[in-house]
Amino acid sequence: MLPVLSHGQTPANDQDLQRQYDSLFQYERRGDLNDGIRFAYQLLKKSQNTDDRRLEGKISHTLSKLLYYNNLVDSSRALARSNIKYGEEIEDYDVSMNAANLLGTFYFNESTFDSSEYYFNYCMEVSKIYLPKRYPTSLINMAFINGYRGQEEAEMTYYYEALRAVLAEPAFDSLGRVKAMAYGGIGDYYLRIKDYDKAKENFEAKLALGYEKNDKRMIFEAGFGLSSLYRMPENFDFDKSDKYLKIMLTDTTKEFGEYRGRALISLGKLYRDVKKYDQALKYLEDAYKVFDEGDGNDAFSRVEIEMGEVFLALGQIEKAEYWLKNGLNNAVAGKLALREKEALYTLYKIDSIKSDFKASLIKYQRLRAIQDSLFTEESAEKLSALQVEYETEKSERENLILKNDLALSEALVEKQKLIQQFHVVVIAVSVILIAVLIFSYRRKRLSNLKLADQFQLITSQKEELSFKTDKLELVNSQLRSLAEFRTDLTRMIAHDMKNPLNSIIGLSTIDPNDKHFKNITQSGYQLLNLVTNMLDVDKFQSTDYTLETTSIPLDQIILESKRRVEILLEAKSIRFESLIPKQICVNVDPEAIRRVFVNLISNAIKYSSSQGKITVDKLKVEGDRIFVKVTDEGAGISPERLPFVFEKFWQSNAKKSGFAASTGLGLTFCKMTIEAHGGKIWAESEIGKGTSIFMTLPIDTSESCDRAISDKNGNSESVFIDEEVLIEANEHEELLAHAEFLKNLKVHQISAINRILNGLEAQGIKSNWRVKVQAAVYNANQEGYDELIQKLIDFNPKAP
Repeated sequence: MLPVLSHGQTPANDQDLQRQYDSLFQYERRGDLNDGIRFAYQLLKKSQNTDDRRLEGKISHTLSKLLYYNNLVDSSRALARSNIKYGEEIEDYDVSMNAANLLGTFYFNESTFDSSEYYFNYCMEVSKIYLPKRYPTSLINMAFINGYRGQEEAEMTYYYEALRAVLAEPAFDSLGRVKAMAYGGIGDYYLRIKDYDKAKENFEAKLALGYEKNDKRMIFEAGFGLSSLYRMPENFDFDKSDKYLKIMLTDTTKEFGEYRGRALISLGKLYRDVKKYDQALKYLEDAYKVFDEGDGNDAFSRVEIEMGEVFLALGQIEKAEYWLKNGLNNAVAGKLALREKEALYTLYKIDSIKSDFKASLIKYQRLRAIQDSLFTEESAEKLSALQVEYETEKSERENLILKNDLALSEALVEKQKLIQQFHVVVIAVSVILIAVLIFSYRRKRLSNLKLADQFQLITSQKEELSFKTDKLELVNSQLRSLAEFRTDLTRMIAHDMKNPLNSIIGLSTIDPNDKHFKNITQSGYQLLNLVTNMLDVDKFQSTDYTLETTSIPLDQIILESKRRVEILLEAKSIRFESLIPKQICVNVDPEAIRRVFVNLISNAIKYSSSQGKITVDKLKVEGDRIFVKVTDEGAGISPERLPFVFEKFWQSNAKKSGFAASTGLGLTFCKMTIEAHGGKIWAESEIGKGTSIFMTLPIDTSESCDRAISDKNGNSESVFIDEEVLIEANEHEELLAHAEFLKNLKVHQISAINRILNGLEAQGIKSNWRVKVQAAVYNANQEGYDELIQKLIDFNPKAP
């Protein structure tokens, strides 16, 4: 049974009090917090009757920790702040630093990073002057908090300063823990910037140090770093990552249970990455068993969030949502802002999948709020207030020193009076000396006052500059958030619009001769092109767009592009002319370049008046590039607007030509596509004389070009039809009965074509020809469609 002093009981002496203070830690280890707090209060009261003021500071510090662990947060903080002042008064800076470190840790656990940094900075400044042995550890704390807040330059400065400090004084780091934390932090930084060689070098240095010092914590933490290194997509090595994590599973003692639990979570993530979901869930369930209630909200929220990620990958949305909400609740209960952000981001994705955009928007706004809370104008003001508090405390310390100096001066004067009774000469000399000292003191004080005024001016200017800088950073952060939100929202809307637009186009082709239906079809194609531009520009920016290049005649691409906008040309009676020679091939992604010409011709139609003319011409061939020009006779673009035509969301005044304004992404897509092919694109225009768009494309003069031209001219199998059996001989007659009707239709007349194809399917027609025709219709491939109809007409069922 641990001792608990009854009220009024007094320890026999200072040694008894020290022994009872040593026993106080057993309450913390056993978790008997209430008894521990009561015992600590009694010891604190008794210590005030002894001469050992340092022991009083230690007892007060331990009591502050026990209060915090028992969720008496306000009392704990108030006592810790009092301990800082108490340590300064008795000049025991270990007491002050212990209290400040405790406050910094408390605030860090609550994600109040500005207050945490303030107290860690206090420890650094105090240790640098009074406790140099603790200076390297305080530098590590400053590096850690700056890294957590994304201040990477400051983070690396503190890590390297800590290494220099312990290399200069090895006795300051006899256990190697400062070097280990510095190696780990530097390794994490290089891992974030994807410098994997330097990351590996630092993690392996930490691992070697762990084996040298026989320190399992160092070994395990280095293992986590190396496992993360080999989980990176560009440096992925499943076996190595798996090996380093399973090192932690070899130790089953309770002392290292946290490391075992973290390793199991990381194994769950690793196996999820390689789609071994059953094994991933098994590791996460084991992690859940390792952690108990004493590990708090953080441990459980990490497991629950990762369980949600695995079920989401399995497509089990309800289970994923259940685990993620549990993880979110634990994160909120523990005031774990970054863990809350992680859970909210995945729930935001689930709401988007479920098309619950309102819930998605709410979570997105909370995400941005958490990110902004890491450093806001309000937190800057709070940090400034804390700085004022620190300066006030500093002034109080200086006043105490001045009071001591004054007391000493008075003692000297009294001594001088005693000497005066016996030594008149000495008194005279002393008076003169005092006069000189006073004069010197006054002159020095005047100089110090001037310096203080100058310092105050510089400080106020610095604070004003810092305030304006923080305000600009806040505005920039808000602008970035708005831009990200607009991009996410645009992408979701574009995806959801694509299928309804295809349905509208299909339904509008019921009667191709009706003017109203024709207008609907025309507008549908325009909107579909706008949506596709939005999605493709987003793919280019996120590097998800992959080019599939091949050799193809350039005039063929232009002809196919012209067919896609035929209905727009007819609507305004605009003539189209291609002057591209037939023997020129380009090595490009055919569909991407077709889209480029569709956008350029559509733009030319949009800004041209009725009965105008659009021309595509070859300018020259230079090296392995062909220079192509697309010209219209539209209104033209003013010189001051011309430099911006290829920027996102830029658009000229389309309403004058009878068209509504577009998204402004068509020319942006063209620029990204041409540059992805290694080419250039630019514009020349003059008001009232039209606009010319110039581009360069990679030309192909190899044998593949000859084959492509030969295929186009009919000397081999068509480029639109795979070399396979299209028509079963016994089904030819039934298919041929519909050939003439289908031949007179266009691919946008989806309803009429589908009626025939659905009827053939109902009759049990198995020929692959029907599937190919349907694909050509859905891809708006008029040339492929015409070729398939001609294949049907020319087919000879008796041919071998």
